Amino acid sequence: MPHLILHTFKSLHRGVPLRRLVGLLLLTVAIPGTLGAQETPAEAKGFLIESRPSGATVTIEGEIIGKTPCTFPYQLSGRYRLFAEKRGFETVSRDIDFGARKIDKITFLLSPKTRKWAAARSLVMTGWGQKYSEQIIKSRVFFALEASSLAALGYAHDRAQHFNTLYTSELDQYARTSTSMEKEAAGWKRLNTAYDDWKKMDRLRRAMIYTAAGVHALNLLDALFVFPKNLRQIEFLAQPGTGSALPESSGFMISYTIPL
Repeated sequence: MPHLILHTFKSLHRGVPLRRLVGLLLLTVAIPGTLGAQETPAEAKGFLIESRPSGATVTIEGEIIGKTPCTFPYQLSGRYRLFAEKRGFETVSRDIDFGARKIDKITFLLSPKTRKWAAARSLVMTGWGQKYSEQIIKSRVFFALEASSLAALGYAHDRAQHFNTLYTSELDQYARTSTSMEKEAAGWKRLNTAYDDWKKMDRLRRAMIYTAAGVHALNLLDALFVFPKNLRQIEFLAQPGTGSALPESSGFMISYTIPL
């Protein structure tokens, strides 16, 4: 490069025409830029992550990437699990093998949560429908009430079985000692005590059965008829004035680069 600059000054000294001199100067300026561009290595492009609707939080192996639409600046190698979560919508997760081919774009299709699926979950387990509809406190209250009722039911059933066995034993003993007045009176007293204990535990057992069934039924009705209406988030658009309708079900799309 210095020899071009030296040649330019020599040409100026020898009286070279101005047009040729301007050409030499432009060549002197352009060549360094061209060489620098050739020496700079090309950076590997990443891939775009989007969702319908936008505004979903995307994570890769538990690491938050951002809210859609967003760009992951690097190409990955190997198999990774991606999640897309958005308030009021079903969470979508997929395993993607990035080593198969270069991926340009990943699109998550999110479907809104519905009271139907909340009720279905509450039917299976008390409080699950409320957790699904993001009513965490209510979910914990229902679950705690149901768990307490079932624990009390288990205790009452165990004690009722115990007193029922004791009552049966006392009844047999009373039948064998009924020939003696003294033994009959004592046996009758023990028999009544065993019967009262058994009836008390049996009433508690029945009450806990009704309580557990009532809590579960109330939880089911709550999930079905008290579904929250404030589950929507602000939706982000990749470009102003563009958007897409909500899909009917959750899905997943990947855009590949096919080598020529």
